[in-house]
Amino acid sequence: MGLATTSLSMTFWGEAFTTTASIINVLRSFTLNYDNPYHMLFNKQPNYNFFKFFCCACYPLLRPYNTHKLDFLSSLSMFIGYSLGHKGYLCLSPTGKTYISRHVFFMKLFFLFPHISLLYILWLKLICFLILHQLLL
Repeated sequence: MGLATTSLSMTFWGEAFTTTASIINVLRSFTLNYDNPYHMLFNKQPNYNFFKFFCCACYPLLRPYNTHKLDFLSSLSMFIGYSLGHKGYLCLSPTGKTYISRHVFFMKLFFLFPHISLLYILWLKLICFLILHQLLL
């Protein structure tokens, strides 16, 4: 239901599945005696504040990408996932360029696609509630 209702191009579905896999890797598992794979690999608990809503609007810090000192420090972008090689967020600009940044301001309930419905936002809130409920067990 989620991606089909967003009118998101199929080229970004790979990032959506990678984001989903990142979230699954920090959830508790019955087969690991209610421990998570991240804790088993790195021997520390994951930071759950790092996770954000997929496709929400964001403003990444663009200073490392600027070539001129009068360029904008940030611009409206869309959050499309997490960087696999860095601790940072992947942000897609309206020009189609992908930025990796650790310093990002997120607008969690503002989406850049016109067809995202209230039903999709409620579905996201339900998923977040279920994940938090599982974490608190």
